[in-house]
Amino acid sequence: MARQIGVFVFTLFLISTTLTLFFVFDAPFLYFEVSPVLPVLAAFLSFIMMVSLMKTSFSDPGIIPRASDIEVSERSRQYFEEIISNPDYNPNSSALPDQPRMKQVTINGQIVRSHCSVCDNCVLNFDHHCPWVGNCIGQRNYRHFYFFIVFLALLIVCIFGCSLAHLMILSRADQFLNAVRKSPVSLIVVLICFFSVWSIVGLAGFHTYLVATSQTTNEEQDNSKPHTAKKTKAKFEESDGAEILPHPPHSPVLLQLITAFPINATVFGRLPI
Repeated sequence: MARQIGVFVFTLFLISTTLTLFFVFDAPFLYFEVSPVLPVLAAFLSFIMMVSLMKTSFSDPGIIPRASDIEVSERSRQYFEEIISNPDYNPNSSALPDQPRMKQVTINGQIVRSHCSVCDNCVLNFDHHCPWVGNCIGQRNYRHFYFFIVFLALLIVCIFGCSLAHLMILSRADQFLNAVRKSPVSLIVVLICFFSVWSIVGLAGFHTYLVATSQTTNEEQDNSKPHTAKKTKAKFEESDGAEILPHPPHSPVLLQLITAFPINATVFGRLPI
C-alpha cells in the first residue's frame, strides 16, 4: 500500500457508511415486505466487493525489488566503460553523459513494466496508480481490482434499485414526500448511489474493454497519443539484436473469468507463476 492513504480511508468510509445505512434501514423492510432475495443478494455483492478491495489494497502489485548499492555501482561502471570503449568517444571533446533512468520496458510493443511516480516503484505490467484503493495496480493485483470495480458497480445498481423500491412502495399508500419522511435514509442512499453509479459503471466498462483488448490503462493512454505511439514503435524497431518475445494473442473474457489461471491472458490473468 502507498504512503498516501487518505483517499483510501475516504473510500472505506463512504462504502461502509452507505452499506450500513442500507442494511439497517432498507434491508429489513425489503426482506419482509418484498423478498429475502434482495438483501441476501446485496450482502453477497458486498462481501465479494470488500474482499476484492482489501486484496487490491494490501497485496503486492508486482513491485520489482530495488537494486543494492553494489549493483547500482557495478551497473554504472559498466555503463561508463561501454561509453569510453566506443571508438567515436573523444575524451578531449566529449563529456560523459548521465546514465539514463528507465521509466518503461517494452517488449514487442507491449509495456512489461513501468515506474510509478507516486510510489516511486517499478511495477510489472503497471496499469495505473489508484488513490481510491491506495495502491498501484499491476500484474499481481489487477484481477482483484477488476473484481472490485465490477462488483462495486453491480452493488451500487442493486442498492439504488432496492432503496428506490422502498420509497416507491411506501408512496403507494401516501404521497412521495410522506414516504421520504417515513424513510429519509432511503433517499440519502438513493442520492449517494445516483451520483456514484455513472463513474463506477463507466470505469468497470472501460476496464472490461481493456481486458477484451489485452491492454493496460498505461498502454491505452500511450496508444491514444499518435506521437507517443510512433515514438514507441520507432524505439522498438531500432532494437536490432534484442530478444523479442511474441505478443500473446487475445483471450476470450469469459474464459478468463471462469478459469483460475487464464490461458494467454496478458491483462486480466496477471498472476505470478
